[in-house]
Amino acid sequence: MDEVIGFHKDKRNTEREWMDDPATSPQDLAYAVRDINKVNGLLGGYAFTYRAVLKLLKQRPINSRTTIVDMGCSDGDILRWLAARLPEENLRFIGIDVAEKSIIAARDRTQDSRISYQVLDIHDATPAVLDCDILLCTLTLHHFDDREVVRLLRSFVRIAGTAVVINDLHRHIVAYRLFQGLSRLLSFAPISIHDGLVSIASGFTRSGLKIFLQKADITRYEISWKWSFRYLITIHTS
Repeated sequence: MDEVIGFHKDKRNTEREWMDDPATSPQDLAYAVRDINKVNGLLGGYAFTYRAVLKLLKQRPINSRTTIVDMGCSDGDILRWLAARLPEENLRFIGIDVAEKSIIAARDRTQDSRISYQVLDIHDATPAVLDCDILLCTLTLHHFDDREVVRLLRSFVRIAGTAVVINDLHRHIVAYRLFQGLSRLLSFAPISIHDGLVSIASGFTRSGLKIFLQKADITRYEISWKWSFRYLITIHTS
């Protein structure tokens, strides 16, 4: 079957996710974040980003101070996960999100003093306001339309001193169907089911990613596919 409601193999879905609506209640947002984190834990999504970051850290001078910024950090789960596995004192982690309620939740759940958070629209992020060596963007880029994706890629490259690491969804009907089954099996909240399916339908193909990167004038990058229907893109900026 080539097409289902909300899914098109040849173009990205443009429907808005409920969690992107400022009117979404804190409770519904919490349900969505909880279920997203659950999927990442089950499918090993964070591990892909971790291995890419670890590879980059090994290439830097020993004991050099490094700042890792997560664009669209939500409740900060991935930063806490990374920080727990990267205990070096010379590392600093910053989470950026436009939603103040997400940043409040992130601060409440974070004990590591190396992690801090800022309420900031990623469109407004610049080298002048952010000290950043490695920029992360995990399951965030698919929330934006095609023009915004290109604009953000250009911005990320300007901000990141060393590299940009993007972890996002592969738009594929098998991933769509698998999520339908998994979300029902795990009794996900309605917002999580809706947004999860919209996310997959808004995801990327390898050829599509290459077009976005070309339009952003980015040439030094690597793309790899991960079994849980993710693409990991590392863009080198230094």
